[in-house]
Amino acid sequence: RRWLPLTFVTSWPGILIQLLLIPTLVFALMKAHLVPSQFQKV
Repeated sequence: RRWLPLTFVTSWPGILIQLLLIPTLVFALMKAHLVPSQFQKV
């Protein structure tokens, strides 16, 4: 019964890193024109 709260506590750092790192990385790649932008302004 103690493993369930422990899994949430140990998984939060990874979740937060992904939520912060992935959008930043994608934005930087799009700004450098290394990845095509899917949401271009018309």
